[in-house]
Amino acid sequence: MINVKELRNIKTYAHYLISLMLLAILGVSFGFSSLMNGVIIGSSGKIAMLIPPTYKSEVRGVFIHDTNFDPSVPNWETITQTCYDYGINTIYAHMISMMRSSRFPTNVAKEQGHFWISSRDHLRELLDAAHAYGIEVHVAAIWGYGTPRYDTFKTQNQYGQVQQWINPTKSYDHVMDILEEMITNYPDIDGFAWDYVRYPGDNMPYDNETRAAFEEWLGEGPITDWTPFYPGGSRYNSDFRPFRCYTVDRVIENSAALLRSYKPDIKITAFIFPFVPTSPIYQKKWIAQDSFLWVKEGWVDNIAPMHYVRGEVIGGSDPLGTLEDYFYWETEHLIKAPEGMKEYLSFQRIYYPGQPQDPVEFASMILKMRELGTDGWIIWHYGGPGDSSPAPDIRDYLSLISMPDVFNMGNIQVQADETQATITWLTSLPATSKIEFSDSPLFTHTWELWSDTYYWKTNYHPGTIIEDLTAKTTHSITLTELTPRTKYYFRVQSQDPSGIATSKVLTFTTP
Repeated sequence: MINVKELRNIKTYAHYLISLMLLAILGVSFGFSSLMNGVIIGSSGKIAMLIPPTYKSEVRGVFIHDTNFDPSVPNWETITQTCYDYGINTIYAHMISMMRSSRFPTNVAKEQGHFWISSRDHLRELLDAAHAYGIEVHVAAIWGYGTPRYDTFKTQNQYGQVQQWINPTKSYDHVMDILEEMITNYPDIDGFAWDYVRYPGDNMPYDNETRAAFEEWLGEGPITDWTPFYPGGSRYNSDFRPFRCYTVDRVIENSAALLRSYKPDIKITAFIFPFVPTSPIYQKKWIAQDSFLWVKEGWVDNIAPMHYVRGEVIGGSDPLGTLEDYFYWETEHLIKAPEGMKEYLSFQRIYYPGQPQDPVEFASMILKMRELGTDGWIIWHYGGPGDSSPAPDIRDYLSLISMPDVFNMGNIQVQADETQATITWLTSLPATSKIEFSDSPLFTHTWELWSDTYYWKTNYHPGTIIEDLTAKTTHSITLTELTPRTKYYFRVQSQDPSGIATSKVLTFTTP
């Protein structure tokens, strides 16, 4: 008999294989008119390659919180028009709280005792309004934090005290069911973003279901004395702390596989805790947020550290200097330098209850991140026309930032023979052309020890670079003196005054 978990895996892989077949059949026909995120690898006339996302020269995002969605607000037409008028190209909309509700109709939530808190389908309204302006919509989901409507998903600390935090063991199937229903009913979403994918501290989860799952994971049991596995215990660091990471990692891994099985080009973002300057392992060690592994395994496309000036993160007398420290540690260890292995987006906060950020200070933060070389930024959170949020009017902030037109890059194609390969791609505005390639991986990972914790550090191995500084929309570069029957790793890049668009690392093999 096949259990539910096995059935889900079979279903996921079936969708994945169907997607591959359709892409192989239809891949050649993707045109520039829609910049369909394409890469086509040709070898002796044969087509073979999965479609990656389109890349932007700068992601300009705004987070829209769900607290003021009902009953008559927000006005999505007004909000999306305001975003468009002020240069925003990506909306991250808080549509799901895994602990309690969604802002779109879901039978799964109703069947499992949760609620659709709305009289409107906010997600459908937003998708229709935003796409009319060419703005991407990424559904944001809070995973860990919140007040559950029932005790079903709550976890406990070592003292048996119920915590207002999700139990990853109890809630796993519910989370996957919600995501599957979302991507099935709204296949036109552009991306998905995880928030609060972590624990608040080191003293959970210790409820009975999680204890049983830990015994199975560890291969021991029944455990009668749990004190060695509590914080400070002799087996906490060696055994229970890795298990805590596992409970979070499997959500990230399997949700990515599920979403991509339905929509291979979906963009997945993780809002993460920023690295504590001088220590790259704080996230993994204390809150079980192992973003190193997520980057290494490709479970996320974008990393968005929370660089809040007002609130609980940056602050201080030198916010720009602190921000630069965060940038160094995060890029050095996680994605390896600007334009690194994954897109790096700075998550900025303009509103904290009672502490709105100064617009000039905010503009200086964005300019600093541009100077350092981020792929873009996201603002928390929207306030202004069409919304009743107490957040300040976002227009007062965006009007202080220069907003040159952003270009899209896509439709990457390769035609290879035994000793050379021609790589072509398109941009929506004139931009430069650049290719980096090598017969060995451009990025690798090493298992590094920092203090008492191991982590996967990203390493960059520069390849050969060919560049054409002529601004154009149709790009073509030929690589010569290649070796037959050899796998090559490459990425393409274009630049104009709005920024740099860099593809992920792709591959082709000479025949």
